[in-house]
Amino acid sequence: MRNAIKIAFIYLAFGVFWILLGDWLAFSLLGEDIARLESVQKLKGILYVLISALLVFFLTHRAIRTITKQKQLQGKVVSELKKSEEKYRLLFQNNPVPIVIFGVETHRFLEVNQAAIAKYGYSREEFLNMIAWDLLSTVEEREVRKQFFKDNVSKFFAGGHTENVSRHISKDGSFLDVKIFSYYQPYQGEPAIFNSILDISKEKLTEQQIISEVIKATEDERERISMEIHDNLIQVLGVASMNLKNLPYDMKGLDEIPKYQKALNYLNNGINLSRSISHQLMPKSILDFGLIPGISEMIEEFQAIYPIKIHFVHEETTELNPEITINIFRIVQEALNNIQKHAEATEISIRLFIREKVLSLEIEDNGKGVSEEERIQFNSGLGLRIMQNRAIRMKGFFSIQSKVGEGTKLLFSIPLKS
Repeated sequence: MRNAIKIAFIYLAFGVFWILLGDWLAFSLLGEDIARLESVQKLKGILYVLISALLVFFLTHRAIRTITKQKQLQGKVVSELKKSEEKYRLLFQNNPVPIVIFGVETHRFLEVNQAAIAKYGYSREEFLNMIAWDLLSTVEEREVRKQFFKDNVSKFFAGGHTENVSRHISKDGSFLDVKIFSYYQPYQGEPAIFNSILDISKEKLTEQQIISEVIKATEDERERISMEIHDNLIQVLGVASMNLKNLPYDMKGLDEIPKYQKALNYLNNGINLSRSISHQLMPKSILDFGLIPGISEMIEEFQAIYPIKIHFVHEETTELNPEITINIFRIVQEALNNIQKHAEATEISIRLFIREKVLSLEIEDNGKGVSEEERIQFNSGLGLRIMQNRAIRMKGFFSIQSKVGEGTKLLFSIPLKS
């Protein structure tokens, strides 16, 4: 189109120039000699046709050569693109690492490679009828991941990438612990997210086994120390206190001596402190009355020490087995300690309820939250990993939601046996 306009413009300019210049020269040289003017006009017309033909031939020949070169270049580019696409497709399909592509707007899978098909057990057609969140093992994690993607999609467009660890579920119902590397790349004209998936199930299993042994050993040691303190130390201190209180009967006026009263107070404080330590190690209220009274008592003791307001909303839980009871108690205990140390929060909300044989625990604070840079270090903390593995030991799910300036929310979902 541009070449056609260019040729037309040049031809028009030449015609106007030829007519004006030719007439001016003819009248200037021949004056009013009509016969000679007619001869010159005929000759000028013949020359105009010849020169026009040569000009059109030159311009069109040049344009055709340019178009031909462009087509040849385009053909070469298309050929190279086809070769590149073919190489890319072969690399994509033959890559031993599972790769899945889903649309930014629809979240529907656009393509998967053979490794993903083999890993998850779905056919390509089944994958293309699914959305990305269908691979996640629980409804709670699906909602968390949807929100995470919504919050971070702008980073993908800016050329960033994300890494996260998830638990996926395959077609046969088995679970896969995976690390996902995601980045933005248009696919077939549609904005898309490419995801490389690394199976870390064995590593997670080993880590869980180690941490489970640590948890078991810790609980056993806590119970042993608690029993020692309760059955021995407190009893010895109690006898000492009783004897000290009876001394004034043998030594008149002793109870009026300040040092005596001070020693008695120290001894009583030691007894109370020993009971508190024993209670924290293995709360008697948990064993005697159950989870809700145990958490309520812990909250009362926590608020007596720290100026943090705690809202505890709960439903009456059914009879829980001892493992779930002590693990939920320890999760709340660890969460409160972390919030007190790091969050700079003034309020904490704890919700505990059961829906359709699933126990859900939510712990939310109004503290400073966690930035993206801090999240990696935050996730690698031993306390947090122990909380996570407590949930995994109970076949449950654990996730974290946090934004700078908006606090942090811990979500636990524990399935209950019938």
